[in-house]
Amino acid sequence: MGPETSSPPSQPPTGLARSLADAGWFQVLDDILGGFGHDLNGRVASFEGLIMLVELDEPGEETPVLPYLQTETGRLSEIVRTFRGLQGDIDGDPEAMWPPDAVAHVGGLHRRHRGLDRVTTESQVAEGLPPIRVNPSRLARTLLIVLSRAGRAAVEADVTTVTLGVREEMERVLFEVAWADAPADQGWDPGALEPLNHIAQADGGVVESTADGGVRVSFPAMTRPGG
Repeated sequence: MGPETSSPPSQPPTGLARSLADAGWFQVLDDILGGFGHDLNGRVASFEGLIMLVELDEPGEETPVLPYLQTETGRLSEIVRTFRGLQGDIDGDPEAMWPPDAVAHVGGLHRRHRGLDRVTTESQVAEGLPPIRVNPSRLARTLLIVLSRAGRAAVEADVTTVTLGVREEMERVLFEVAWADAPADQGWDPGALEPLNHIAQADGGVVESTADGGVRVSFPAMTRPGG
């Protein structure tokens, strides 16, 4: 046997990755993956049931397997499409993105969040919003962290609804997360927001607390096509 070799010590994450870790992204990711696992277990059970129906089917009898199979396949495809939303290079270049698309993307992931079953997230997106230039992964992870923290605070306060509002103000697009009767001291202190602000700044964004105890993530609005 050759001489024993030791692995080099792991290096702590730096830059945006470090900010994501400091903001609690890995706990959020674990909760979302747990939700995906639950969904996949449900689909596996459904397919196993369909296989059993086929195996038990006697010659000449018709078991309506195809409609169920199409339904479950569609659900599985939707899970895979949403899961791919967790991928992406946080160090990649920004790109033009419509705010409603960003909300739909984040919503599909946030719905899988384990532990927030009692909280409903309502989206209120203004019409005619201009696009923003952001890295989709940075934006999604920032909003998911904010929604997760707001959701957990809402659960502790026995509140059932968190709101994600999107509007335009002073040539900026604002993503605002809040829940009813949220106290100003719910935990959105400057230290907690600092790593999120660092991530948003990579796309010219700002993360700040609001007077009603919520959080606002804003980005410069792009010129509307034809504008």
